Amino acid sequence: MLMATSPQGPLALTGVPYYVTLFGRDSLITSWFLLDAAPGIAESTLRSLAAHQGKIDDPVTLEAPGKIAHELRDSELARTGDVPYGRYYGTADASALYVLLMRDHWKATGRTDLVANLAHAWRGAIAWCRRAQGNDGLLRYASGPHGRGLVNNSWKDSKDSMSYADGSLATGPLAVVEVQGYLAAALDAAAELEQALAGDKQHIESLRREAADLRELIDAAFWNDALGIHAIAVDEDGRQCDVVSSNPGHLLWAGVLSAPRAAAVADRLMQPDMWTGWGVRCLSMRERRYQPLSYHNGSVWPHDNGLIAAGAKRYGLTETSDKIWRGMDAAAAAFADLRLPELFGGYEKVPARPPIPYAETCSPQAWAAAAMVFRTMDKGK
Repeated sequence: MLMATSPQGPLALTGVPYYVTLFGRDSLITSWFLLDAAPGIAESTLRSLAAHQGKIDDPVTLEAPGKIAHELRDSELARTGDVPYGRYYGTADASALYVLLMRDHWKATGRTDLVANLAHAWRGAIAWCRRAQGNDGLLRYASGPHGRGLVNNSWKDSKDSMSYADGSLATGPLAVVEVQGYLAAALDAAAELEQALAGDKQHIESLRREAADLRELIDAAFWNDALGIHAIAVDEDGRQCDVVSSNPGHLLWAGVLSAPRAAAVADRLMQPDMWTGWGVRCLSMRERRYQPLSYHNGSVWPHDNGLIAAGAKRYGLTETSDKIWRGMDAAAAAFADLRLPELFGGYEKVPARPPIPYAETCSPQAWAAAAMVFRTMDKGK
């Protein structure tokens, strides 16, 4: 239902009815979930996003040289400027995710020719990431209204997704925790890709040192002993947005944590304030802004859970991984159409009550569906 053709090949569109188009972050994560089942979709996605990679600095669309786009639309409203998303680049993480998918596609297929053919794209993407790092080494975006664009540029891109424990919203340049994890992993991935192309050894070592330094910085800047997990973000003054969220679970998927930290993160996400029985909430029910039917403040997102589960298995935390997949299986079976929507309510699972849907959710949604394809392909590995 979501497949489309393009000059670059078959693409998975993001979701019906609101996001029937190519996105940066969403399409890259969808392609990663589908990599074993359909590597051609990853190739088409990489080629399509390279064709629309940023070339100039534009403060309205947030385009920048090397930056991977957030959203691409070709419609009457986009052409007349009545919606801002003809080509929109308000994403802090798609560029790092591009490099990760490029590396993982190469590992899955051995396609060094594609690595070489798209070298300008993944090198440009990693160069943008490095330019976006502040003096403290963290990749930041300027939260706040950009015309009619997004306030936040991480996957939780709603305007009220980044808050402190007292419920107040974070503003100014923000460093969101999973974005740093994606970048640390992408720096290592870029080093592998350079090595595959017999690149400069000093440059390769520089990328690896930067990745190692960033992994240490993530732990130093984001870990919060009182929370028992990493903070969701750090503001420009170095103050943590000290709430418990699902975001640190993506650090498991990125593979940037030590084994003890990974175990601690997985354990914290399975506590009752985060675990619903269906899946992991995206925000703890103890937090001031918790609302089970909000977009990003307490709902359950299948793709979020899929990345956490894949990351937990990466660290050998199979009990956590299996528990999440069983919850997702049960949720899918409980919906009338037998598929997972974009998100659903973060209410506790109780007998005889199905998951409560979010009113404006997309269904089908590509990364939710793709997570379950990944679950099927990964079973027994």
